[in-house]
Amino acid sequence: MLLVFAHPDDESFTVGGTVALYTGRGWHVELICVTNGVGRDVEVERAGKILGIGHIQFLNQPDGELKSVTPGTLEDLIVKKMEGFMPDIVITHDTTGMSNHPDHIKVCYATTFAFQKYTQSLEEIKTGVVSRKGRGYVWKEDAFKRKNKFRKSHLVFHGGELLISL
Repeated sequence: MLLVFAHPDDESFTVGGTVALYTGRGWHVELICVTNGVGRDVEVERAGKILGIGHIQFLNQPDGELKSVTPGTLEDLIVKKMEGFMPDIVITHDTTGMSNHPDHIKVCYATTFAFQKYTQSLEEIKTGVVSRKGRGYVWKEDAFKRKNKFRKSHLVFHGGELLISL
């Protein structure tokens, strides 16, 4: 499973419970953080260990400025990572960017197009987008406890102030 998210902590606050569930079942999971994560790399490494993420890579793109990165450039960087890892499943932001965050939206589309390029070279792969109307929530007590633990490991910066995420 490959996770592609714009910023450190996006993986934890969106699909962290799912990741904890699948790594607990023996799945190998890798994470790509598209932005450089300056000052947040330690927290994402700590959360990754709790979640069971095998490897975290940063694409070192400017945080908050992905709109200035050409779509093809970002797409090509992600395709190269996919070709190296060869994931069965790729998870990223949805088309709304969760909070209409421009970095999230840019990563959603770049990852979607990268995945389409990646799968063109593979045989008999079915691709698609999961409907936002789907009802796929499964809460397991152990995964829920792990999710709360790694959420607490993230430090959150708002308006120049350092806050602890609880």
